[in-house]
Amino acid sequence: MLRGSADEAGWGVYVNVDSVASTISVEHDAANVRTVPELARLLRLLRRREARNRDGAALTYRELAAKTGWSHAIIGEYLAGTALPPTDRFDQLIQILGATRSELGPLATARDRVEELRRPSRASSAAKAARSAERIPRELPAPVPGFVGRRSQLAELNRIAASAGHETGLPIAAICGGGGVGKTALAVHWAHGRAGDFPDGQLYIDLRGFSAREPVAAVDALGRFLHALGVEPDRIPSGVDERASLYRTMLAGRRMLVVLDNAMSAEHVRPLLPGSATCLVVVTSRDSLAGLVAADGAQRIQLDVLAEAEGISLLRALLSERVDAQPAEASALVRLCGGLPLALRVAAEVAASRPDEPLSEVVAELGADQDRLELLDAGDGPNTIRAGLSWSYRRLSPGAARLFRLLGAEPGPDLSLAAVASLAGVSLATGRRLVGELTRAHLLTEVSPGRYALNPVLRAYARELLNDEAAHDRRPAMRRLLDHYVHTADRADRVLDPTRSRVALVEASPGVVVPDFPSVAKARAWFGAEHQSLLAAVRLGRDYGFTDHTWQLAWAMATYLDRSAAWPDWATVNTVALQAVADPAARAHAHAGLARASVRLGRFDVAQEHWQRCADQFSRAGDRLGRAAVAAQLSDLYLRAGRTDDAVKSARRAVELFRAHGDEQGLAVALTHAGYCHAVAGDHDRALAACEEALALRRRGDDPSAAASTLDSLGFVYRRMGRCDDAERYYRQALAAHRERGDRLREATVLAHLAEIHERTGRAALANDERRTAVSILEELGYAEAEDLRARLRPAASRRR
Repeated sequence: MLRGSADEAGWGVYVNVDSVASTISVEHDAANVRTVPELARLLRLLRRREARNRDGAALTYRELAAKTGWSHAIIGEYLAGTALPPTDRFDQLIQILGATRSELGPLATARDRVEELRRPSRASSAAKAARSAERIPRELPAPVPGFVGRRSQLAELNRIAASAGHETGLPIAAICGGGGVGKTALAVHWAHGRAGDFPDGQLYIDLRGFSAREPVAAVDALGRFLHALGVEPDRIPSGVDERASLYRTMLAGRRMLVVLDNAMSAEHVRPLLPGSATCLVVVTSRDSLAGLVAADGAQRIQLDVLAEAEGISLLRALLSERVDAQPAEASALVRLCGGLPLALRVAAEVAASRPDEPLSEVVAELGADQDRLELLDAGDGPNTIRAGLSWSYRRLSPGAARLFRLLGAEPGPDLSLAAVASLAGVSLATGRRLVGELTRAHLLTEVSPGRYALNPVLRAYARELLNDEAAHDRRPAMRRLLDHYVHTADRADRVLDPTRSRVALVEASPGVVVPDFPSVAKARAWFGAEHQSLLAAVRLGRDYGFTDHTWQLAWAMATYLDRSAAWPDWATVNTVALQAVADPAARAHAHAGLARASVRLGRFDVAQEHWQRCADQFSRAGDRLGRAAVAAQLSDLYLRAGRTDDAVKSARRAVELFRAHGDEQGLAVALTHAGYCHAVAGDHDRALAACEEALALRRRGDDPSAAASTLDSLGFVYRRMGRCDDAERYYRQALAAHRERGDRLREATVLAHLAEIHERTGRAALANDERRTAVSILEELGYAEAEDLRARLRPAASRRR
């Protein structure tokens, strides 16, 4: 350090020799800046120098955003050279990055020069001299190292290439996929391997359709191709049509490969297509190029993210033995990068720069959405993850861009079209159009018919944009999404169990889409498809303070979760509901859900505790019908505990309460419980009377299958009485009703009862068949009783042999 002269304010300063040299370099480089990427390079130089002067790490996008109040995304674009900062922002940014007083002027001048040169009127019209002799172009760029996988796509390219010269039309392969998915890598890798099949040359151009720089116009691309083919500059026509005509003439009959990389659209590449079927064209684009497929006969090769095995192979090619030494961490790395090759390469570079750290450290840093993009954007320049995604995002319509941001807040693994429309508050037709735009831009994936998802990297980017640009839009969107789930789940539940007493739901917001369900199968299928999303939605309701949505969604899922034997999930959603609500009636319903799930899970003491708490909450809410329902359910618990007298008393109390309130469907449930309890107690006359009254009430309703449990109980009563024919008749009816309702557990239970009747009546083989089916169902559901039934299969099977 050398003592220097005092500055203008009279303060003594120390002058760093390295800083002086750096200042001279910045001023010198600023004088030569002509483009936005060159200006961004100076900003990155300042950023690195500022870090050295602090003896620390370079300021992250998050830190710069905190200092400026700008979004992470726009800061990334300024430093990547994809956007020119306005004058006031540029001045603020270079000061934060430590520009000296002597540098401020040259840097500001450089920025103004870039803006001036970007104006079309100032574009240079000069052309460089070129060799006049015709030559064979070999323009393919170097292949990317560590290329792995893509066997089916390589085979498809080979198939298309085989048609060159043998078909009447020009063979065109259109490689389509999202940013960073490896389209260029695939095209160039394949082209190098097949270059010998095109002895007349290979033309290549990056059309910059999705890039920091302006797209290459067709007229300019044609000029470059003609020059590469040996046309003298002064003999290249000026118009696009004339250039295209000369280009087609020169390629006629020649075996040439033309690679048109990073095309913006079909219109962007159409003037660059040769007219001869002896050539082959390979186009890459983030667009779906539907027009090129429909009008020009292109064959689309869809490129998606890497499967886990391929992603691990890529990491192995880049990190060698570290991947095999830490396979679990490598798999996690692939998942966190969403299988995106660019993200995996960046993550591998981060890991390679830390040779002494285990891969688990990188995995931990990638685990949080807010850190994922910071780590994957560790490098500078236009090839960062943010920069690549921003080029696709900025081309979206305002509606599609808004939907993309909102999708970053969606908590589940995927969304239906109706859920997407509800999230955005638009009609199904508009939602379908916006989803189509996002999928064509490869910013959204249709993971199964009618269901859409973001990969982890895209989700992190969308969430960052939402936080930075539209945080005010998040809560209303989450409310609409929860409205959709609550009302749709209730509508589906009404189809699954039409006789169930309903609760008053929260009012749906405008713009919420609620589909209809014409059949039990459709309702059950909806629940099955939405299962994981509904679990996430319950937690979302709790976390965002939508308490009514939380418990009502847990309540509406009950029938489906019970019949599909998803009892741990049933317990979980009601536990979350209890965490969210304070209202006595809401807490009563959550306790009831936990009690019923606990019974299914064999936790009878826990179930009884929740039923008692449920009754207390219903009392606080003044809900006598709720207390009646609890009494009916407690009768079942008492039976399981061997307290038959208490079970009968509780069931009869439930009957009295429902009868007093005139609730026929509730009364039918209570009578069914009472009939079963009387049968266990040996009072068969009362058992039959209760069950027959319940059956009459059930059959007066709109859903005949609702009588399933009553028919089941009647079968049980007659079996206890020794009247096997009557028991079998009612069990057969109950079996059909349970199957219609999709209640697999009760189906297995009735099959086991039928097996016992067959054994009593000497039909051992038939009993064995019924038990075998019941065992299969119980094993599928993961139910413990399967082993007991299996043990009873063996004697019958051995007798048959």
